[in-house]
Amino acid sequence: MFKIKSILVGLFILLISMVLIACSSGDADGEESSGDEITLRLSETQVNDYPDAVAIYDFADRVAELSNGAITIDVYTGGQLGDEVTTIEQTQTGIIDIGRANAGPISQFADEFGIFSFPFLFDSREHLWDALDFSLRDTLFNSLEEANLVGLAFYDAGARNFYTTDPVENLDDLKGKSICLAF
Repeated sequence: MFKIKSILVGLFILLISMVLIACSSGDADGEESSGDEITLRLSETQVNDYPDAVAIYDFADRVAELSNGAITIDVYTGGQLGDEVTTIEQTQTGIIDIGRANAGPISQFADEFGIFSFPFLFDSREHLWDALDFSLRDTLFNSLEEANLVGLAFYDAGARNFYTTDPVENLDDLKGKSICLAF
Protein backbone atom coordinates (compact mmCIF):
# COMPACT_ATOMS: atom_id res chain seq x y z
CA MET A 1 0.00 0.00 0.00
CA PHE A 2 2.76 2.44 0.95
CA LYS A 3 4.60 1.71 -2.32
CA ILE A 4 1.48 2.43 -4.41
CA LYS A 5 0.77 5.59 -2.42
CA SER A 6 4.40 6.70 -2.88
CA ILE A 7 4.19 6.12 -6.62
CA LEU A 8 0.94 8.10 -6.87
CA VAL A 9 2.35 10.95 -4.82
CA GLY A 10 5.47 10.83 -6.98
CA LEU A 11 3.36 11.22 -10.09
CA PHE A 12 1.29 14.12 -8.88
CA ILE A 13 2.90 16.64 -6.57
CA LEU A 14 5.71 19.12 -7.01
CA LEU A 15 7.62 19.12 -10.26
CA ILE A 16 5.68 21.56 -12.36
CA SER A 17 5.91 21.75 -16.08
CA MET A 18 4.91 24.75 -17.99
CA VAL A 19 3.95 25.53 -21.53
CA LEU A 20 5.55 28.73 -22.80
CA ILE A 21 4.77 30.88 -25.77
CA ALA A 22 6.87 33.64 -27.18
CA CYS A 23 5.75 37.26 -26.99
CA SER A 24 5.80 37.50 -30.76
CA SER A 25 3.04 37.62 -33.33
CA GLY A 26 5.18 36.91 -36.36
CA ASP A 27 6.75 33.76 -37.68
CA ALA A 28 10.43 32.84 -37.35
CA ASP A 29 11.31 35.25 -40.17
CA GLY A 30 9.46 38.11 -38.47
CA GLU A 31 6.64 38.12 -41.03
CA GLU A 32 2.99 38.25 -40.12
CA SER A 33 0.76 35.37 -41.18
CA SER A 34 -1.51 36.46 -44.04
CA GLY A 35 -3.74 33.38 -44.37
CA ASP A 36 -6.69 32.17 -42.37
CA GLU A 37 -4.82 29.08 -41.21
CA ILE A 38 -2.02 29.13 -38.66
CA THR A 39 0.58 26.45 -38.08
CA LEU A 40 2.57 26.61 -34.84
CA ARG A 41 5.65 24.61 -33.84
CA LEU A 42 5.66 23.08 -30.38
CA SER A 43 8.78 21.56 -28.81
CA GLU A 44 8.57 18.71 -26.30
CA THR A 45 11.73 17.09 -24.94
CA GLN A 46 10.07 13.82 -23.93
CA VAL A 47 9.34 10.86 -26.25
CA ASN A 48 5.91 10.29 -27.81
CA ASP A 49 4.46 7.96 -25.19
CA TYR A 50 5.74 9.88 -22.15
CA PRO A 51 2.87 11.53 -20.17
CA ASP A 52 4.12 15.08 -20.96
CA ALA A 53 4.12 14.33 -24.69
CA VAL A 54 0.72 12.62 -24.50
CA ALA A 55 -0.65 15.79 -22.86
CA ILE A 56 0.97 17.96 -25.53
CA TYR A 57 -0.58 15.90 -28.34
CA ASP A 58 -3.96 16.20 -26.61
CA PHE A 59 -3.44 19.97 -26.38
CA ALA A 60 -2.64 20.13 -30.12
CA ASP A 61 -5.75 18.07 -30.94
CA ARG A 62 -7.96 20.28 -28.77
CA VAL A 63 -6.61 23.48 -30.36
CA ALA A 64 -7.32 22.07 -33.84
CA GLU A 65 -10.80 20.99 -32.75
CA LEU A 66 -11.71 24.26 -31.02
CA SER A 67 -10.37 26.36 -33.91
CA ASN A 68 -12.20 24.23 -36.50
CA GLY A 69 -8.85 23.36 -38.05
CA ALA A 70 -7.72 26.97 -38.43
CA ILE A 71 -4.86 26.43 -35.99
CA THR A 72 -2.56 23.44 -36.40
CA ILE A 73 0.17 22.62 -33.93
CA ASP A 74 3.08 20.56 -35.25
CA VAL A 75 4.54 18.73 -32.26
CA TYR A 76 8.25 17.86 -32.20
CA THR A 77 8.97 15.34 -29.45
CA GLY A 78 12.06 13.58 -28.16
CA GLY A 79 14.14 16.76 -28.02
CA GLN A 80 14.19 17.12 -31.81
CA LEU A 81 14.35 20.89 -31.41
CA GLY A 82 16.70 20.87 -28.43
CA ASP A 83 16.77 20.42 -24.66
CA GLU A 84 14.53 22.48 -22.37
CA VAL A 85 16.88 25.47 -22.08
CA THR A 86 17.34 25.55 -25.86
CA THR A 87 13.58 25.25 -26.27
CA ILE A 88 13.04 28.25 -23.99
CA GLU A 89 15.66 30.29 -25.86
CA GLN A 90 14.15 29.41 -29.23
CA THR A 91 10.68 30.23 -27.93
CA GLN A 92 11.94 33.64 -26.77
CA THR A 93 13.13 34.46 -30.29
CA GLY A 94 10.13 33.01 -32.13
CA ILE A 95 11.98 30.10 -33.75
CA ILE A 96 9.66 27.81 -31.81
CA ASP A 97 6.13 29.03 -31.16
CA ILE A 98 5.37 26.97 -28.07
CA GLY A 99 7.69 25.10 -25.73
CA ARG A 100 7.12 22.90 -22.71
CA ALA A 101 9.70 23.10 -19.95
CA ASN A 102 10.02 22.24 -16.29
CA ALA A 103 10.23 24.90 -13.61
CA GLY A 104 13.96 24.22 -13.04
CA PRO A 105 15.12 25.34 -16.49
CA ILE A 106 12.55 28.15 -16.53
CA SER A 107 14.11 29.50 -13.32
CA GLN A 108 17.20 30.36 -15.40
CA PHE A 109 15.02 32.94 -17.18
CA ALA A 110 12.71 33.97 -14.32
CA ASP A 111 14.14 33.53 -10.82
CA GLU A 112 10.67 33.22 -9.28
CA PHE A 113 10.32 29.70 -10.69
CA GLY A 114 13.09 28.55 -8.33
CA ILE A 115 10.38 28.28 -5.68
CA PHE A 116 9.50 24.83 -7.02
CA SER A 117 12.95 23.51 -6.13
CA PHE A 118 12.18 23.67 -2.40
CA PRO A 119 11.18 20.29 -0.95
CA PHE A 120 8.07 20.04 1.22
CA LEU A 121 6.92 23.52 0.19
CA PHE A 122 3.36 22.36 -0.39
CA ASP A 123 1.45 20.16 2.05
CA SER A 124 -0.44 18.32 -0.66
CA ARG A 125 -1.32 18.36 -4.32
CA GLU A 126 -4.45 20.35 -3.43
CA HIS A 127 -2.31 22.93 -1.60
CA LEU A 128 -0.11 23.27 -4.70
CA TRP A 129 -3.05 23.80 -7.05
CA ASP A 130 -4.77 26.19 -4.64
CA ALA A 131 -1.61 28.32 -4.66
CA LEU A 132 -1.37 28.19 -8.46
CA ASP A 133 -5.02 29.13 -8.88
CA PHE A 134 -4.49 32.50 -7.26
CA SER A 135 -1.75 35.07 -6.81
CA LEU A 136 1.20 32.68 -7.17
CA ARG A 137 0.19 31.92 -10.76
CA ASP A 138 -0.08 35.61 -11.62
CA THR A 139 3.24 36.40 -9.94
CA LEU A 140 5.00 33.59 -11.80
CA PHE A 141 3.45 34.34 -15.19
CA ASN A 142 4.17 38.07 -14.80
CA SER A 143 7.83 37.28 -14.06
CA LEU A 144 8.15 35.78 -17.55
CA GLU A 145 7.40 39.04 -19.35
CA GLU A 146 10.94 40.37 -18.89
CA ALA A 147 12.24 37.18 -20.54
CA ASN A 148 9.94 37.73 -23.57
CA LEU A 149 7.80 34.73 -22.63
CA VAL A 150 4.15 34.21 -21.78
CA GLY A 151 3.00 31.50 -19.41
CA LEU A 152 0.16 29.49 -20.86
CA ALA A 153 -0.45 26.75 -18.29
CA PHE A 154 0.91 24.70 -15.45
CA TYR A 155 0.52 20.99 -15.28
CA ASP A 156 1.67 18.34 -12.92
CA ALA A 157 4.56 16.18 -14.06
CA GLY A 158 5.46 14.42 -10.83
CA ALA A 159 7.21 15.02 -7.55
CA ARG A 160 10.70 16.09 -6.61
CA ASN A 161 12.47 12.90 -5.56
CA PHE A 162 15.17 11.98 -3.08
CA TYR A 163 17.25 8.97 -3.98
CA THR A 164 18.45 7.22 -0.87
CA THR A 165 18.73 3.78 0.64
CA ASP A 166 16.86 5.01 3.74
CA PRO A 167 13.12 5.71 3.65
CA VAL A 168 12.10 9.38 3.52
CA GLU A 169 8.53 9.88 4.65
CA ASN A 170 8.78 13.33 6.24
CA LEU A 171 11.17 16.23 6.69
CA ASP A 172 12.71 14.78 9.87
CA ASP A 173 13.96 11.79 7.86
CA LEU A 174 16.32 14.14 5.99
CA LYS A 175 18.09 15.40 9.12
CA GLY A 176 21.81 14.64 8.96
CA LYS A 177 21.71 13.74 5.26
CA SER A 178 23.76 15.50 2.60
CA ILE A 179 21.52 16.75 -0.18
CA CYS A 180 22.75 17.77 -3.62
CA LEU A 181 20.32 19.90 -5.59
CA ALA A 182 20.72 19.75 -9.35
CA PHE A 183 19.18 22.49 -11.42
